[in-house]
Amino acid sequence: MSLPEFGVKKPVTSLMIFLAIIIIALYSLSRLGIDMMPEIEPPSISVISSYPGAGSEDVEVKVTEELENQLGTTPGLEKITSNSSEGSSVITLKFVWGTNLDEASNDVRDRIDLAKRFLPDIPDEMDNPFIFKFNTANIPIIYFGITAKQTYPDLYDLVDKRIGDALRQLPGVGTVQIQGGGLERQINIWIDRQRLEGYGFSVLDIQNKLAQENITQPVGSLKTGLTDYLIRLPGEFARPEEINLLILSKRNGNPIYLKDVARIEDSFKEVTSLVRINKNPGIMIMVQKQSGTNSVEVASQVKKRTEELVKT
Repeated sequence: MSLPEFGVKKPVTSLMIFLAIIIIALYSLSRLGIDMMPEIEPPSISVISSYPGAGSEDVEVKVTEELENQLGTTPGLEKITSNSSEGSSVITLKFVWGTNLDEASNDVRDRIDLAKRFLPDIPDEMDNPFIFKFNTANIPIIYFGITAKQTYPDLYDLVDKRIGDALRQLPGVGTVQIQGGGLERQINIWIDRQRLEGYGFSVLDIQNKLAQENITQPVGSLKTGLTDYLIRLPGEFARPEEINLLILSKRNGNPIYLKDVARIEDSFKEVTSLVRINKNPGIMIMVQKQSGTNSVEVASQVKKRTEELVKT
């Protein structure tokens, strides 16, 4: 029996089959993820390096150019661009469409390791470069602004623990990032250059001495009966006063302290960005969804959970 003949002789069966197809299609449609744009992963990889305290020219010569020489041999590479600024270097590698970015990331990572291992010009104090692959799924789906006048200095910790942790537990939520907030503590060391040169020290000497003394070392374990005790030697500075008493060297049996050549200040980090809500200082919360999830559904859950937190 042919298909047209089957449809004519058994119209009820044919109708039930089409109804079943429509019902399955409508159910599948309700389960599809909804996004503002399709998930796109451009064939590009960014290598971001941090070199604190270095000028843009030093970053270009000591970091960017050295890494470019190694990364330029990556298979499938079509174009390489770089940007050197104060304290940071960004190298963007554009590959041919269709390139497997996972394999390309491994190739890039291997060349970064080779550059740091065999090229003496790359400074040791530079932070390890990290690889970033852009994907439209990484774009935040919802933003929140929060402000408070009385509790603004403690607003960041309050929002991170009360709201951030609650939103991170929702299904479909990838990450919750928080920007803004109160001041962040920082210990500043103001060096008296004349006294420093008078004692025969350099800034690098102070930097190395601080790195050697401000460290906690594990020293092994101690077994007593059936119990093992892990032993560590705490050596990190707990108070600014302890930094003042750091011994740089001894001259004629007399110790030379850091306070003799520098002034220690318990202060805050320099503010480089601000978040304002209706002209008031505040905090911005950015919520990213997991790849493949429904943006509308995740956003609805985030809004509902936020309303519940506001009521409590």
